[in-house]
Amino acid sequence: MVFSDFIRCKPSSHLRQGMGILLGTLQFPDISILLAAVDVISLLTSVASQMRKMFADMPSSIIQQLCLAISSFLNYNVESHHQALVALMLCLRDWMMALPLAEMQQADRQGTVDLLRMVFKVIQSALSPQNVRQEVLTRLSTTVVPPKVIILGLSPNNSSDRSQPLSERSLRTMHQRAASDGSGEGKQFDPVAIAAKSVLNHLLSFLGHFPFHCGAAQMGSNVAEYHDSPSLQYLDELSADIFLSPRVQFFIYNNSSILSCVEIPTKSSGLPGSVMAGHLECRIIVRDITGKFVWDSAILHGLLHECVLPLATITMGSNLLEATDNCATLDESGSFSSPAILPDDYKPLSPPLWQTHMSCRDSDILDELLQYVEESSPECMSHIGVGLNRPAPCSDSELTIKEENILKLLERETATEASHYQATKSLPIMSSDTAKRPDQITASFAYHYCKLVMSHFGMFSWEQRPHLHLLEKTDQLIRELKHLDARNTQCRQTYKVAVMCVGYGQEDRDSILKNTSGSRDFEDFVAGLGWEVDQATHRGYMGGLEFKSTPGATAPYFATSSEEIFFHVSTRMLVTDDLSHKIRHIGNDEVHIVWSTHWRDYRRSIFKTQFGDVLIVIYPLPNHLYRIHIIKKTDVPQFGPLFDGAIVDHISLPVLVRATAINALRARRDINMAYRGRYEDRARCIKSIVKKMKRRLCFEDFAIHCMHPMELVTSPSHSSTRENTTSHISTSSNTPIPQLGVSPPVANIVHPHIRSPMINKTFSIDAANKLTQDNICMSETGRPRAQTYSGRRETSDKIARKDVLSLPHTTYEGVVHQQPDSGVQPHTPTLCHSHDPVN
Repeated sequence: MVFSDFIRCKPSSHLRQGMGILLGTLQFPDISILLAAVDVISLLTSVASQMRKMFADMPSSIIQQLCLAISSFLNYNVESHHQALVALMLCLRDWMMALPLAEMQQADRQGTVDLLRMVFKVIQSALSPQNVRQEVLTRLSTTVVPPKVIILGLSPNNSSDRSQPLSERSLRTMHQRAASDGSGEGKQFDPVAIAAKSVLNHLLSFLGHFPFHCGAAQMGSNVAEYHDSPSLQYLDELSADIFLSPRVQFFIYNNSSILSCVEIPTKSSGLPGSVMAGHLECRIIVRDITGKFVWDSAILHGLLHECVLPLATITMGSNLLEATDNCATLDESGSFSSPAILPDDYKPLSPPLWQTHMSCRDSDILDELLQYVEESSPECMSHIGVGLNRPAPCSDSELTIKEENILKLLERETATEASHYQATKSLPIMSSDTAKRPDQITASFAYHYCKLVMSHFGMFSWEQRPHLHLLEKTDQLIRELKHLDARNTQCRQTYKVAVMCVGYGQEDRDSILKNTSGSRDFEDFVAGLGWEVDQATHRGYMGGLEFKSTPGATAPYFATSSEEIFFHVSTRMLVTDDLSHKIRHIGNDEVHIVWSTHWRDYRRSIFKTQFGDVLIVIYPLPNHLYRIHIIKKTDVPQFGPLFDGAIVDHISLPVLVRATAINALRARRDINMAYRGRYEDRARCIKSIVKKMKRRLCFEDFAIHCMHPMELVTSPSHSSTRENTTSHISTSSNTPIPQLGVSPPVANIVHPHIRSPMINKTFSIDAANKLTQDNICMSETGRPRAQTYSGRRETSDKIARKDVLSLPHTTYEGVVHQQPDSGVQPHTPTLCHSHDPVN
């Protein structure tokens, strides 16, 4: 009754009383009754706009009551209350998304409640440990006046809390707890903390920012690391080949987000026409508990627009900034234009530039500069009516005579200098080179702009080092990222529901599925379930259907910021001879909505399937009323808002049936103890990546790998060779210790990735370094074997060491030789890594 009155915008004296009962039930000790009330309150989000028109203070009261209920359950910290706490938090999230952001930022009529502050305090308490949680919850108490609930800590009687917002330390602590919760090693998942973290990230990401310009069907980005990359154009999915690119690097931020920084060419279409930018830009791909988001960042070297400020708007202090901000506006076409304040024939002076005066030696640049300052900044004029390039008037006669004498002296000095110049201008000492502007320097190494962006944001600072880590570049990382980007791990809950139309006299499955249309009332009902989407172009949840479906085929689809539901309508699906397409999709749905105009009641045996746990049967009655018959399996818990035998009018029918179907699917999934929500699945996946693939490096190695992403590629063959060689060296008991004062050994290094044209043969290296012949044995694959080689001693230690340092940084194996007169026997070959010093 409450929902029907709201959807009809029909004020009634029973509405406030009914809402008071619902809000009071949120603290009922029976969890099943509380969950039923939460379902009804969540349903009312669909009529939030009508509620605001009828009762302006009621949405605020609902949010306050939800916060109060959450805080009271957090006080107990009982595991049996976790389900109720999660349901209350998700209901609070839905109501926050249903109200305008400006309305939540304002206090109520008494000026006592700031909804955003109250909600974030409750979330902070849910993310806090039990001892810290009590400090937050002591501020929240209640004076029960249903439905108008006032939080005592924010009431007029206690204005201290209202005047003191959350401190910077509290906000920082809340974000760190939200980021670190559930990601620590060996820590069990707390469902309440994970739900609070999901709600916090959801509000920060989508509050006042949903739906997007692309529509409600898409919440995250589909852009991957290989898109727009010239060296990875051949890829159509994530693969290990992206590790070969020197312009891709993966990070873990705060143990809660996975960052991919990709360097791509700058696209001029995404920048204003008057901006001068770099030739490359940084693309940051963020994967967190709420979804996947992509940002492109380009460095801008020039101003957006050059304009002249009118003299009347040039003021001091804060007004100067306002005048500067208003000097350029963005018109409807997207181009920048100056305000039409000055006359059309006005041509302001431009400051003299050295480029324009290089060829014109007779012009007085100082005189032109003074004229420009005089016009652009008239407050600099010391005498009214006398320009800055003119001498100021003098009132003293004696000073005038002195001035004339000084001018004569200057004229004689000028004539003397001119004659001297004419006499000596041909000498070489009298000429000098003209200064040249330096040319633009382009970044000579890859990943420069990504490093620059992250450095400007302070992510490479010493203080942020504990929060930013690198990821292991392995095939397992690719698999985890694919799983994280898959449709079944998106941030929104997804549901699919079958809708069938039973005509008069139809009592078998085939005759029902062969219907291609229904009555006018049935079509109106289907149109109210959701909006029509083209299955060929739809990019949201498809309910198992393929994107390449029949051209022009449509289906009802409904989405909010937290859930998606796709309806398999039997009359709009592809008809085949054996009806296999319809049977496969409708038979796999757990909830069936049946519109029956047959005189006999619908039976479960008509459509035998392993699924179909809940049947919502609708029977039309006279006067646009409909009777609801609900058939469910015995193991499915109770759900609402509709119940068996309910009578509903045609206006409320689509919304109530859709809400009942969603609640039935939730009740069906709650039976499975192993089932996890979408946000829980994403949180576990991110935790798995953090636990298994986070690299712990010192600051120096971390900085080096950020400069050169390819340095971190892990090769199984290299690691196995390194392990074998290391074990061979460690097990050697006859390895002598080098003596002090003896020059370090010199190694002849063989690059393992270059195939020699003389394999399995002995070749000589005779260059300017006068090195003698060495015997180098290589395997068939071109890699040096992990064994002891023999060779002659080197004659030049200095030249050999220089050759070692000039080779690329990689994994090497080679022969170790000693000075001729050192008296120390050659020891077994050593292994030099890219990050180890060369001895």
